[in-house]
Amino acid sequence: MGAGCTTPSSTKVNYKYRIIFLVLGLLLYLIFGATVLSLTEAEIHANNGRLLRQIRTDFSSKIQNGVVTDMELEQFLVDVVEATGQGIFVTNNVTIRSHWNFGQSFFFVGTLLTTIGYGHTYPLSVIGKVFTVFYCIVGVPLTFLTISVLINQMLCRLWRFKDWLKEKMPSYKELHVQLIHLAILTVLLVVFIFLIPAGIFMTLEDHWQYFDSIYYCVISLTTIGLGDFVPGEDPTQSYREVYNVATTLVAVVNSIPELNMSTYFLTPEKNSDTPETQRLTPPNSPNNNTTSYSATATEEY
Repeated sequence: MGAGCTTPSSTKVNYKYRIIFLVLGLLLYLIFGATVLSLTEAEIHANNGRLLRQIRTDFSSKIQNGVVTDMELEQFLVDVVEATGQGIFVTNNVTIRSHWNFGQSFFFVGTLLTTIGYGHTYPLSVIGKVFTVFYCIVGVPLTFLTISVLINQMLCRLWRFKDWLKEKMPSYKELHVQLIHLAILTVLLVVFIFLIPAGIFMTLEDHWQYFDSIYYCVISLTTIGLGDFVPGEDPTQSYREVYNVATTLVAVVNSIPELNMSTYFLTPEKNSDTPETQRLTPPNSPNNNTTSYSATATEEY
C-alpha cells in the first residue's frame, strides 16, 4: 500500500479538512460562475427571444398574404437555427424560459471546468465572454486539483480492497487476485457510470433511447462533448434547473481520468523501473517509485 494511504491519525484529520475545503471551494466557484453568467446573459437572451417572436409573427403574416420570397424563407430558417442553438424556440405552445437561468448556467460552467464543452451554449455579451476566459483560467486547474486529491483517496480504498481480497483468498496466486479485483471494479464502473445513468437519462429525456443515453455517457466521460445529445434542453421539462445542477455534478465525477482500471493489472513480478511502467502504475501502488501529480497534490493539500 502506498505511503499516502498510511499516515498518522492527526495528519489524516487535517487532510480530510483540506479535502472538504477544496470540494466546497469548487462548489462555491461553480455557483459564483453560474450566478455571474445568468446575470450577464439573461437579458440578451430575453431580447433575442422577443426579436425572434416578432420575426415569426411577421413571417406568418407574409405567408398568409402569399408574399414570401425564397430569400425571406431562407433568412427565416437561418434565424430559427441560430435561435435554437441559443435555446430560443419559436413554437407558440412553448413558454419562453431563459436559457441562462441558474440551472442552465450551472450546467454550462460545469462543462467548462470539466473541459467537456458541448458547444451548444455560449455567452453572447462581451462581458460574458471575457468573464468566461478568466473563469476557465482559474477554474480548470482548480477542478483538476480537486479531482486529483479525491482520486488519491479513491485509490487508497481500492488498494485496501485488493489487500482484503488477498487475505480472503490466500491460496490464489497474485495474478488471479488482481484479475478478480480488476473484474469486480470493471463491473461496478460499467454499472454505476454507464448502465444506471443511461437508464435515468432515458427516463427523463422523452426522445432518448437507451442506446442514445449510453452514447451520451461515453461521449461525456471521454470529455469529447459532441453536443448532439445534451440533457435538460427541453424547455417544457419539469424541474429543469434541478436536473441541470444534478447533471453537472455527475459530469464532474465522470471527468476522473483514473477510471481506467487497466492500470491495476500490473503485477509486482512484471514491475520495472522503466518510465513506461512507472507511468502506468497507480500513484499509491507499492510498486510505484515515482511521485505522481496526484500524490504531489495530496501532500500539498
